[in-house]
Amino acid sequence: MVRKFIVVLLACWFVATGAARAQSLDQEMTKLADQVSKSLVSQSFKSVAAIDFTDLQGQPTELGRFLAEELAVDIVSSGGVSMVDRANIKSILAEHKLTEEGLVNPENAKKLGEFAGVDVILTGNVTALDDGIVLMVKAVATSSSRIVAAGRIKFPKTSEIQQLLNRGVSGDSLAARSPDVGGGGNVGASYQDASAIATKDIGSLRLVLKSVLPVGSKDQRTGLQVSFEFTNLETRNPLVVAMNGEVQNRYSQTAARLRSSLLDDRGGVWNLLPSGLQGLGFVRVGVHGLNGAEAYAPTEIGRLLQLLDDLGKSYDDPTDGYTTTNNICGMQGSYTYDNNPPPKHFCPYTGNTFVSGSKTTFEHGQSGMVTMTFVPQAGNVNYTPRFLQFQGEIVVGVATAGTKMSYSLQNLTFDQVNMPITR
Repeated sequence: MVRKFIVVLLACWFVATGAARAQSLDQEMTKLADQVSKSLVSQSFKSVAAIDFTDLQGQPTELGRFLAEELAVDIVSSGGVSMVDRANIKSILAEHKLTEEGLVNPENAKKLGEFAGVDVILTGNVTALDDGIVLMVKAVATSSSRIVAAGRIKFPKTSEIQQLLNRGVSGDSLAARSPDVGGGGNVGASYQDASAIATKDIGSLRLVLKSVLPVGSKDQRTGLQVSFEFTNLETRNPLVVAMNGEVQNRYSQTAARLRSSLLDDRGGVWNLLPSGLQGLGFVRVGVHGLNGAEAYAPTEIGRLLQLLDDLGKSYDDPTDGYTTTNNICGMQGSYTYDNNPPPKHFCPYTGNTFVSGSKTTFEHGQSGMVTMTFVPQAGNVNYTPRFLQFQGEIVVGVATAGTKMSYSLQNLTFDQVNMPITR
């Protein structure tokens, strides 16, 4: 009898504890919604959109999506501002080939404001601590990219919350994906592959970080091998992709290293050489000026690839030259024409290669494995990093009309990638 009574008491305690924790989250979300809503109303903002809240690495989770929905409902209930339905926001982003991750770019945020009539975008970061979950929310004005309101709450973990936290945002399989809106493909929140360390979407290009493995012995690490899966999410059009490289010197047609690196927890830098890239091409800018004395800036790679397509050749940039008042290029001095200023004559430099390298084409729905082996900048090291920061530059070409491509240079960052435990 006593045992039965104790069991009943424990059951009541668990129910009461679970209810109290759920109530704590509800109360904290209501307070946060009220705080954000009042701040926006005081600044005359009326239309708000919430996007999926992410973890610190920028990856959406089921918990982040749940909290974004909860906050949107509570803000509407508090009155004063209206919330744009999140399904409509995703549709508008897809139609205009934008991503939620790309809204950190002020120009993209401004575009969303114009297309959807949104004054403010709500973003959030969800962080799991030992004693609970912390949610930090920022309200960013689409017209100025200023943070116009912010708030922070902390609530206890429950088994349900932990399950949501552990799950990435899932989506339909690639084969079952519905036709894209306006030919832009699925550019919404990325899914979480069961075997993935992290996943990022760059427009219609999905990059899944699969593994990071040390190369060499424990006492002499000669490299770190990073493996990605690249997938073209477009349903009709191909994508062309390449890593961006640096110029070795103005006479060389190869890249000294690629503009991608790893930074480890000890401050060590690991570089990616062309020989360490497998499964993907790389490109690099060339030279201009007299005898190729000057190099183009690496950030001009998109424009130069576009020029390559337009000209059908990789040399003799039509803008590479100088202006003279002589009739004949290469002559010294200048002529005068009575009292009128002499006419200007453009003299091109010839023989300069303005871009080199090769791109990799991914047909619609196609995936491919890409391996990058980074080597320590200071020579072989006698330690294995505990975690890494990845920073890379990727050139992506998207079909616009017919065979025409539009190129963009994209920064790819993974803030903290944990290394596997090795013996």
